[in-house]
Amino acid sequence: MSYDCVRLLPYDILGNIFSKLTFRERIRCTRVSGTWRLYLLNWPNLWHDISDNHCDIGTNLTPGARLSKKVGLSGVFMLSNQLTHPVYVQWMFHAELLLSFPQFFPLSSSQGSSYISEPRSSLKRFPIIPLLKLTDLVLDTPISMPELSHILSLVPNLRRIRINLGVNRNDLGTILTNIDESCLFVSQIQMAGSYLSTTSFADVHGPGLRELTLETIQGLCDRHLIPIVQKHHRTLETIRIRSCHTLTNDTMSALATVGCPQLRDLRINFLWRQGPRFNSRDLCALLNSASRLETVRLYFSDNVITEEVLDAINQLDHLRVLGLQGCCQSSINSESLVRFMQKDRTSCPIKKLHLPGLYVFTDSVLDAITEQMAHTLISLDIERTDHVTDEAMKRFTDSAAGQCLSWLNVSQCSRISPQIIKYAKEQLGTNVKVYG
Repeated sequence: MSYDCVRLLPYDILGNIFSKLTFRERIRCTRVSGTWRLYLLNWPNLWHDISDNHCDIGTNLTPGARLSKKVGLSGVFMLSNQLTHPVYVQWMFHAELLLSFPQFFPLSSSQGSSYISEPRSSLKRFPIIPLLKLTDLVLDTPISMPELSHILSLVPNLRRIRINLGVNRNDLGTILTNIDESCLFVSQIQMAGSYLSTTSFADVHGPGLRELTLETIQGLCDRHLIPIVQKHHRTLETIRIRSCHTLTNDTMSALATVGCPQLRDLRINFLWRQGPRFNSRDLCALLNSASRLETVRLYFSDNVITEEVLDAINQLDHLRVLGLQGCCQSSINSESLVRFMQKDRTSCPIKKLHLPGLYVFTDSVLDAITEQMAHTLISLDIERTDHVTDEAMKRFTDSAAGQCLSWLNVSQCSRISPQIIKYAKEQLGTNVKVYG
């Protein structure tokens, strides 16, 4: 005798069981019997997270589309072709969508350009009604300004947006301004003219703009960024700017003037190409205004990182992650770095130190790290430091063994021998990744 668990088990237990399955597996379960199909098609959680990678949109998704909460779609062109049912408009109106467009309006190579100057007919069929519940928007493929402007006009309640390889690079500064003006509730903006180093949205709460991540944007100018900084400086928690070489020190001056009291994560990287010449005094003022900073990564090709900047960083009581690169003997000296490492941080120890290529990193600096931080450090990067010897490296290894360390990079350190690197790997064990 066979038993039908859908008939026998309580609904809450069935919901717990089916929630363990992928969407594709749930669709398969609708074919087991009429009872299973009836239950699943009336179970709201079936449609909370759907993807057209696992099924045919028109056939499988339309019946429950109005119940969906989070949708991953690989193309609006395919969507507009498949969803001809009237519930399509209801779906787009009621759903809270996460749109991912890796093949957004693909063009044939014969057209000779990866960008589209005018919206295609498929975009014109996009619903004209606002997508009032849409909160997350991710664009990962070439798209023109008219197309993006059209999409942004449909999402007045957008909270998070990521544009990655999305538009003509020269348009990105203007788009940043448009987002800030049209999406009044946006809390996180991530934009890049090439691949973004970040792959997800951080968990942030509260009103106002909380995250601003800008990478390799050639068309970004101070006139785009300064108004946003002045408008949102009281709520910004994360600022990440990398290789936006059309910026000048005016942006840093604006940040220094208004201050960022809620800032927790500051990352500025202009290392690999000649970028704007930032003023060290402005950087110090910004650091002094952001007493809650937990992560500071400053990578420059010139001498922006001075002893005054290092002293400002040393005043941060919540610092957990520090990355410095681009300072040489003319801007700071090894004694300043030793004093920084010797500070008592018992209540809030630094967990990650990334100091690659520092000319002033010597045995005395590593000994200070060994004395104060070896038992709490999770990762240490001293790649390309030419003044650290085997003796200091051995002392650090002995102190860090059996502690919290999980990642160590001593590659291209000319005075650290292969024998010491082998010794470090043996002493630290297989749970620690050692690069050398």
